[in-house]
This record gives sequence, C-alpha cells and structure tokens, in this order.
Amino acid sequence: MSTFSEQFAALGAPVLDGHLAEAVTYTPRSGAARSVSGHVVETDAYTDDVTGKVHESTLTLHVARDASTGIDSPAVADAVTYGGVAYAYTGERSAVSPTHWTLHFRRRVTERHAPQG
Repeated sequence: MSTFSEQFAALGAPVLDGHLAEAVTYTPRSGAARSVSGHVVETDAYTDDVTGKVHESTLTLHVARDASTGIDSPAVADAVTYGGVAYAYTGERSAVSPTHWTLHFRRRVTERHAPQG
C-alpha cells in the first residue's frame, strides 16, 4: 500500500464514515448482536427455476476492521440485518486495507410455483 493510501485509510475513511455510513445489526454465529456502521450497497437479482421464482439479494458492507466499532473476524454464517432483512456472510471479502474491508452477505428466497392441475 502506498503512503497516500495508508494516510487516506487513516484519515479519510473515518470522515466518510461519519457522513455516509449506515447502521446495521451484526450477529456473529457465536455471540451477541450489536450495531455497527458502514457503507451499504444492496443488489437484487431475479431468476426462474423449476421450483419457482428465485430472489437473491446481495449486500456489501464496507466496514472497519475493529472488534468494537466494526467487524474484525467474520465467519461464514455470521449475519447482518439491514432494513429488517437478514443476510448471511458468504466468506467473501474485498477492498481489504489495514483499517477497513468490504464483506459480502447474501440472502436467497424462492417463491414456489403453485401446482398445476
């Protein structure tokens, strides 16, 4: 990481967090739920399969790598709740820096087709 990147991560990210961050509830597999703040992006995809219409939502959360104000060691099946909807951690992470990272969460709902006959 360049000196500029390190300085921006240390100084810029907290300022952006103060203006753009949203609260989510983080629930580790083995632990108590708590509120954390980060940058949230939701995307939705709809497909059809033989059992019904599949709605898959992805939530990416850019959050501090910190045990008290962010998420320091996520595990598969940890969850975040945002807007009343729960998403499970996929094990994927990106945009990793010493102070922040982006974690990927997903939820999948299938609306069953009614039996034909």
